[in-house]
This record gives sequence, C-alpha cells and structure tokens, in this order.
Amino acid sequence: MDPLRLCIALGPLAAYLLVLGAINLRRRPLVTSGVRDMLALGVAASGMVVVGPVELFLPDVAAARFGPYVWLFLLTLYGLCVLLAALVQRPRLTVYNVPVAELADLLTEVIRPLDGQAQWIGENLIVPSLGLEVRLEKLTVMRNAILVALGNQPNPEGWNRLAAAVTQQLGQLQVQPNARGVTFVLIGLMLIITVAWESVSQSHEIAQAFFEMLRL
Repeated sequence: MDPLRLCIALGPLAAYLLVLGAINLRRRPLVTSGVRDMLALGVAASGMVVVGPVELFLPDVAAARFGPYVWLFLLTLYGLCVLLAALVQRPRLTVYNVPVAELADLLTEVIRPLDGQAQWIGENLIVPSLGLEVRLEKLTVMRNAILVALGNQPNPEGWNRLAAAVTQQLGQLQVQPNARGVTFVLIGLMLIITVAWESVSQSHEIAQAFFEMLRL
C-alpha cells in the first residue's frame, strides 16, 4: 500500500482508538446512544472504506465527468449509508467502562422506582409499565455493555425515560479505570506515529498520489 492510502486508512482508526482508550481510562462510565456509537464506528472505518471498496469500484465514467468532485459524492453516499444503518437499528444504549455485573445491579435499582413489577428473565429485563423488554448484551473483553430494546414496537416514551434514568444514575458512578484502555491508547499512538512518519518522509510521493487519486 502506498503512503497516501496507508495514511488515509490508518488516520481515522488511530483517532478512534485513542478516544476509546481515553474513555476506558476514565473513572466514570460513558453512556451513548446506538446512533452516535454507530456513527463513531463509521468514521473509524471511513479511511479503510475509501482506500478499499470505494476506490476499487470508483466509476470511471463519473470520475471523468465530475473530476475530483466524484469523491465528494461518494463520501456523502457513504455517510448517508452509515447514518441509515444507525437510524434503522433497534433503540440501544452503549455503556463504556463499567463491569457488566455492576451494570445489571444498577439497572435493577434504576427500574425499581419506574416499575415495581419489572423482572429479569435471563439477560432480558421486562418493564411492563414502560412497555419495554430490553436485553443486556455483554462485551466482557472491553468491559462494555449494550442495552437493546426488543419487540416489534418498543414504546419510545418508555425507552426515553429508561435511557434518561440510566444516564443519570451512571453519571454518579465511579469505577476503576480499565487497564485495557492503555492498550488502545498505545496502538492509537503507534498508528499516529506511523501516519506522521509517512507524511513527513514520503511527502512528495503522497502529494503525487493524492493528485492521481483525484484524477487531476
């Protein structure tokens, strides 16, 4: 892979790993919506997508007609596809940097004032008064968890109340930093150093490849 494409592929991924590492080294959990989580993953993968399938299947006719603007159209299309994938998924919350067992106990405490009849059935939590059934999906390796609304038509108002309560409760929780966050930070720094080194040492080749890529 030439230096330009290497930098494009690794740059967004390096930034994502640094942010992920910083989140895991915090003393407080981070709660984010499934939409924002999916958009972040889309940005992280954008460089590899650009130098992979996007460039591979770049239509020559469109490139000849629109010139460098064809990249704007393709990146916009990619962004819209990621946004569509984020919006059509089930309502979900991603919780970073909290032990799963502790999160399950916290959910029980959060739900009790909202619905005294709520109960766990395996990894699913039934909340009748909110019209919700949610599943707790564990990502033990990264000390993350995902709350996913089940059913054909989850109650939007009930989901918003649950999400607000969970976010508020977790905002008051203190946890031990996740040692795996150091690994993410180190890998992110290594990738950034690689990108910086290639950018400086191969600046002429990168500039030439950039203009060739734009079809200029």
